[in-house]
Amino acid sequence: MSRGNLISLPHAGASRVLNRVRTILISSWLQPGENGCRPLGSRCTGFHPLERGAAAIRKIKLIPATGLLLALMLAGCATDRETIVFSDEIPRQSIRNDSLPAPPPKKSLEKPDRIQIEAEIFGWLLQRHFGGDGGYSAVFLQTGEAETEALMKRFPGHVPPIKPLSRVEMRPGRSPLDRDADRPAMILSVDTLDPEDGTVEAVGRWFAGDAVTGFYTFDLKQIGGEWRIESVK
Repeated sequence: MSRGNLISLPHAGASRVLNRVRTILISSWLQPGENGCRPLGSRCTGFHPLERGAAAIRKIKLIPATGLLLALMLAGCATDRETIVFSDEIPRQSIRNDSLPAPPPKKSLEKPDRIQIEAEIFGWLLQRHFGGDGGYSAVFLQTGEAETEALMKRFPGHVPPIKPLSRVEMRPGRSPLDRDADRPAMILSVDTLDPEDGTVEAVGRWFAGDAVTGFYTFDLKQIGGEWRIESVK
């Protein structure tokens, strides 16, 4: 029997045991003596209070100590006991997250929108000069072949000319090499993020070696089904 079970002894079980002991004591003291006298208020010469006390003790001894202990244990393990729950054993109620509204799904950028945004930023970068474009024999666009061909048609007389990415050779720490002319070249690239509140943020970069590199940050919004540059940083 654990300490918790002994502490949770029911009031009904304990009361039954105590009532039994009380009954034995009362019946012993109230039983007539040998001279027909009762202990309370009796003046019979044959009565002695110690005799009645001894008789009561003898009746109490009729209940063995092990029997009394067994009665207490059975009463303590009864199914109708009232278990005492300590404060540190009270389970904590977890916060239910299912009652909170789920956030709306984040909208991702579709491939046609991404291609259109890249074309818009590439067109903006191709109209800028980065560190004297006359020193480079070609400009390469880090995008698909179809997108590169579309921009080549859009800027047919660009200087330096736009060439497919397959004609460039990368050299670590140095400017890219135009394989056709065996001269330094420049690479343009665009990185786009998913839209936030209808606005897309993108980064346009140029790279012509570790000494000639940089980027611009663009904010674009869709107007009439077309993505347009709203601001440049």
